[in-house]
Amino acid sequence: KAIRYIDEAIDSDAKDTDLFHIRGSILEELNRFTEALEMYQKALELDPKNTKVRYSLGNVLEKSGRRKEALAEMEKLLAENPEDASALNFIGYTLSTMGKDLERSEKLVRKAVELKPDDGYILDSMAWILFQAGKTDEALEYLRKAIEKVKTDPVIAEHLGDVLLAKKDKSGAIEAY
Repeated sequence: KAIRYIDEAIDSDAKDTDLFHIRGSILEELNRFTEALEMYQKALELDPKNTKVRYSLGNVLEKSGRRKEALAEMEKLLAENPEDASALNFIGYTLSTMGKDLERSEKLVRKAVELKPDDGYILDSMAWILFQAGKTDEALEYLRKAIEKVKTDPVIAEHLGDVLLAKKDKSGAIEAY
């Protein structure tokens, strides 16, 4: 139904970047990544510098298994704006999940935390990188803050469970899971 409404709006104003971005976001939520990519690309044809659309494009590239392209897009965003907390977080977290360049990952995400200290997703990224580096106590501190900010995210809960399990807190880990 939402797609139908957006399509009607696009029919009446095919030059509105936001309409293509919204349609892409809806398709992304439906896991229709190829179609979402098409919408983001159409939006970027209208406004090539739109950072929100470019960030969405990077996310959907990642979700569709095109990680190298996603990282390349985020690196471009970061080169244009070194204070882009979302790009810093995306690159840092993605590299860490690939097991690559943990030192750079930590540096990027620490900067993102400085820029957005109350963002639960960024706090979770920091925790996960610290956990991978064997810094479980520090990771746990970040995860507790993250879970307070984003109470219902399953990935953050899983990360909390993994850290608690590593600390031999089986009941806490079970509760987190």
